[in-house]
Amino acid sequence: MNGASSRWTSRLLLGGTLVSAICFAAGFVLGLIGLVPVGVFVSNLGVLTILATPAVALVSTALELRKGQPQASLLAVGVLAVLAVAVGVALFAHGS
Repeated sequence: MNGASSRWTSRLLLGGTLVSAICFAAGFVLGLIGLVPVGVFVSNLGVLTILATPAVALVSTALELRKGQPQASLLAVGVLAVLAVAVGVALFAHGS
Protein backbone atom coordinates (compact mmCIF):
# COMPACT_ATOMS: atom_id res chain seq x y z
CA MET A 1 0.00 0.00 0.00
CA ASN A 2 1.44 3.33 -1.03
CA GLY A 3 0.85 6.29 1.22
CA ALA A 4 0.76 6.99 4.91
CA SER A 5 -0.76 4.66 7.46
CA SER A 6 -3.92 5.65 9.25
CA ARG A 7 -3.79 2.83 11.78
CA TRP A 8 -4.03 5.06 14.86
CA THR A 9 -6.85 7.11 13.41
CA SER A 10 -8.87 3.95 12.78
CA ARG A 11 -8.12 2.62 16.25
CA LEU A 12 -9.13 5.89 17.91
CA LEU A 13 -12.41 6.08 15.98
CA LEU A 14 -13.26 2.49 16.84
CA GLY A 15 -12.17 2.86 20.46
CA GLY A 16 -14.14 6.07 20.98
CA THR A 17 -17.24 4.52 19.47
CA LEU A 18 -16.96 1.41 21.65
CA VAL A 19 -16.29 3.36 24.85
CA SER A 20 -19.26 5.64 24.23
CA ALA A 21 -21.55 2.69 23.44
CA ILE A 22 -20.47 0.98 26.67
CA CYS A 23 -21.11 4.18 28.62
CA PHE A 24 -24.57 4.54 27.10
CA ALA A 25 -25.46 0.93 27.85
CA ALA A 26 -24.08 1.15 31.39
CA GLY A 27 -25.94 4.41 32.01
CA PHE A 28 -29.17 2.83 30.80
CA VAL A 29 -28.74 -0.22 33.05
CA LEU A 30 -27.79 1.93 36.04
CA GLY A 31 -30.94 3.97 35.51
CA LEU A 32 -33.06 0.83 35.33
CA ILE A 33 -31.74 -0.47 38.65
CA GLY A 34 -32.44 2.84 40.38
CA LEU A 35 -29.03 4.50 40.30
CA VAL A 36 -30.26 7.36 38.16
CA PRO A 37 -27.67 10.03 39.13
CA VAL A 38 -24.81 7.62 38.45
CA GLY A 39 -26.48 6.50 35.23
CA VAL A 40 -26.83 10.09 34.05
CA PHE A 41 -23.17 10.74 34.85
CA VAL A 42 -21.99 7.64 32.95
CA SER A 43 -24.26 8.51 30.00
CA ASN A 44 -22.82 12.04 29.96
CA LEU A 45 -19.35 10.51 29.78
CA GLY A 46 -20.57 8.61 26.73
CA VAL A 47 -21.77 11.84 25.13
CA LEU A 48 -18.44 13.56 25.81
CA THR A 49 -16.58 10.58 24.40
CA ILE A 50 -18.61 10.46 21.20
CA LEU A 51 -18.15 14.22 20.73
CA ALA A 52 -14.40 14.17 21.41
CA THR A 53 -13.63 11.13 19.27
CA PRO A 54 -13.59 12.89 15.86
CA ALA A 55 -11.38 15.72 17.16
CA VAL A 56 -8.89 13.27 18.65
CA ALA A 57 -8.93 11.28 15.40
CA LEU A 58 -8.20 14.45 13.42
CA VAL A 59 -5.15 15.12 15.59
CA SER A 60 -4.01 11.55 14.99
CA THR A 61 -4.59 11.91 11.24
CA ALA A 62 -2.55 15.11 11.14
CA LEU A 63 0.32 13.43 12.98
CA GLU A 64 0.21 10.25 10.89
CA LEU A 65 0.13 12.07 7.56
CA ARG A 66 2.57 14.89 8.29
CA LYS A 67 5.55 13.25 6.51
CA GLY A 68 3.93 11.25 3.71
CA GLN A 69 1.08 13.60 2.83
CA PRO A 70 1.73 17.04 4.30
CA GLN A 71 -1.19 18.65 2.45
CA ALA A 72 -3.63 16.12 3.89
CA SER A 73 -2.10 16.72 7.31
CA LEU A 74 -2.69 20.45 7.00
CA LEU A 75 -6.23 19.79 5.84
CA ALA A 76 -6.87 17.74 8.99
CA VAL A 77 -5.54 20.62 11.10
CA GLY A 78 -7.79 23.01 9.15
CA VAL A 79 -10.86 20.88 9.82
CA LEU A 80 -9.89 20.76 13.49
CA ALA A 81 -9.65 24.57 13.50
CA VAL A 82 -13.11 24.86 11.92
CA LEU A 83 -14.49 22.55 14.60
CA ALA A 84 -12.86 24.66 17.31
CA VAL A 85 -14.41 27.85 15.88
CA ALA A 86 -17.82 26.14 15.67
CA VAL A 87 -17.58 25.08 19.32
CA GLY A 88 -16.54 28.60 20.30
CA VAL A 89 -19.48 30.13 18.42
CA ALA A 90 -21.88 27.63 19.98
CA LEU A 91 -20.60 28.34 23.47
CA PHE A 92 -20.79 32.07 22.88
CA ALA A 93 -24.34 31.82 21.53
CA HIS A 94 -25.37 29.60 24.43
CA GLY A 95 -23.98 32.11 26.94
CA SER A 96 -25.80 35.07 25.38
